Amino acid sequence: MAVQWNIVSNTHGRMVTCQKPIVITMRTNNIQVSHFKIDLQIRALEETLDDGGWISTELNVCAYPDGPPDNNNYTYYTVNFAEYCSNYFNLSSQVLMDSYCPNSSIINPFILTDPGVASTTNFNYMFQREFRAKIHPITITGDGAYDEETDNYDFCKEFMCVNLNINDNETTSANSVFDNIRINDFVNGFVTSNSNNANNYGQGSYGSDKRQKLLTNMPGVAAVGQEPEEPVQTINLKDKKVHWVGYGWNFNDFSAGGHIRKHYFQIRSLSGVINTVSISSSDTPPWTQTNPTDIGWLYINPIQLQFALDSYGVGADLILDGSSNLMCNRIKAWVEFIDSSGTVQRTSPSFTYNVINSVNDKKCKRVRFIFINKRGHLDWFHCYGTQEKSVSVEGVTYERLSELYKGVNAKNASAPGLSNLQNKRTDTYKIISQPLTKRWAEWLQELITSPMVWVEDFVEGMEVMTNTGQQLVTQDNAEELGAFIWPSKLNPIIIDKASYNVYNTEDNVHYMEFKYIKANQMTIQKGY
Repeated sequence: MAVQWNIVSNTHGRMVTCQKPIVITMRTNNIQVSHFKIDLQIRALEETLDDGGWISTELNVCAYPDGPPDNNNYTYYTVNFAEYCSNYFNLSSQVLMDSYCPNSSIINPFILTDPGVASTTNFNYMFQREFRAKIHPITITGDGAYDEETDNYDFCKEFMCVNLNINDNETTSANSVFDNIRINDFVNGFVTSNSNNANNYGQGSYGSDKRQKLLTNMPGVAAVGQEPEEPVQTINLKDKKVHWVGYGWNFNDFSAGGHIRKHYFQIRSLSGVINTVSISSSDTPPWTQTNPTDIGWLYINPIQLQFALDSYGVGADLILDGSSNLMCNRIKAWVEFIDSSGTVQRTSPSFTYNVINSVNDKKCKRVRFIFINKRGHLDWFHCYGTQEKSVSVEGVTYERLSELYKGVNAKNASAPGLSNLQNKRTDTYKIISQPLTKRWAEWLQELITSPMVWVEDFVEGMEVMTNTGQQLVTQDNAEELGAFIWPSKLNPIIIDKASYNVYNTEDNVHYMEFKYIKANQMTIQKGY
């Protein structure tokens, strides 16, 4: 006869971070239970459509007793999935190689796309993964053997895992005590008294709109009802890659319909006139499951945003006119979450940024860094300060007698007697930033400590559209020719952590210094 058991606590929320414990607890009062066996499953619709796309990770985890039975003879068994879930985030070729990320062929930020749909998985799997656990007990029989009750199973509630780091002194849930385990403040959306309609399966509470956070700490982020600290981030029309800001969201039951996310864009013209336009998302998601939670995007790429405004019939010529001339210099973006009655349930923080149409902004040559921030998403930094490059070479030589010296017809053909067996070249780049505020200097610590950093390099030898038609452009002539888009690629780099320094002046100006090398170094031919 199957033993009686149950799941007493699911994860800390529908959306959790693998940088904190992801805990599930079972209990039973049957002394025959030795432990529980758990099959961690992941949602991967690109592999199968069976069972909602859930497949086994082939990772079986065992949960053993937390201690002796309690006063009611219940024994509790706890498992922590955080370390296992952290291994399933992937680098996305769609993010790193696409011209505009995300574009309409990858993910439309105004439609609630299923995070498991094959066309979007490569993009989404860099930022979030969905998991569940299939659990069954292992009992000890009378003869001391183990019996797996594989038919006596249950599933925990599905949960979405993000790769989000939290400061030790940062509370992220509006509980009565300090709480930086739950990430409720990063999950915008609908809030009711029913725990299934909030992020937290564990009955955690939500705070006000002002507690809500985006998945970035970039300059330009501001709480609801506030303006950002200056200076804010800058986006260049010519930059192709990585222009969006993520946020977590959830909704309650969609069966009633009518729930939308309304994206607002406050656009300031070159003459200072401010226009506010909005685009609403679709009202129901294309998937049905108990975990309507996902990552949303404040979509801020100026060119693609103008295309979107045009396609929705709002905001014509607010960012670009018909000749692709820049018509604004600042944009502020945020999202409202609206229920079926039209009531605004939640407002997200805003992100404000300046828009320019000059790569170097009439300053020193720019270096653009893209990096995974501590919230698990991508930030960028434009460095206009001092840039130096040094080349070091090391190698091994050996003595040899060339074939050109051998035989009766040998001649002195300048063949080497000492040859290079192997050469290794290392290009090291030294950066000293432009003057930074304290806010910027603190944020850029995330660049130095990031697990993955890229530098955006100009791609030479490509033909792009310019003011005079299709032209072969170089980094030296692209701006002069009026190239609409700069051809570029993201090169991974390794930052020398020991080289990082911050210099402070008496008037509270900061300068950041560090060195880096390319992760893919230039190779050198072997000797002949």
